[in-house]
Amino acid sequence: MGLGIHLNNEFGSRHLIEDMYSLVYSISYPDLRLFLTSAAQQNIASHKITDSGGIVPDNILPRDQRGKLVVAVADNWNLNERTVDGKRTTPAMTSMLVSSAPAESTRIPRLPKATSRTLDSQSLPGLQESFFRVCNLKT
Repeated sequence: MGLGIHLNNEFGSRHLIEDMYSLVYSISYPDLRLFLTSAAQQNIASHKITDSGGIVPDNILPRDQRGKLVVAVADNWNLNERTVDGKRTTPAMTSMLVSSAPAESTRIPRLPKATSRTLDSQSLPGLQESFFRVCNLKT
């Protein structure tokens, strides 16, 4: 599976993945798509969406719910590249939330298998409404 994911990320070629599958080095492309869809659905389902539209992992809890200290880290960076305006810069902001690991070891649950190879963004609970509310758009 790891090789199939790597080939998909690096080259995005269905034919290459199927060729490696025929040589018994990788999983098939349909199985790869099922896995990636299952992983995406699980990832989205395990996050909370705040009133402001922020996405917070479910293991980060408020302090009154036995949550640990959360540190927010942010930095801006500029990448020189060719841009439409000719200024050759791309300003961006990168941020992350950091929290200490729980004292007890947590078992990673098995991913539920997806029934489709594609992710239907309309079926995701709460994401559409939050996006439109944050962006002040009408649905």
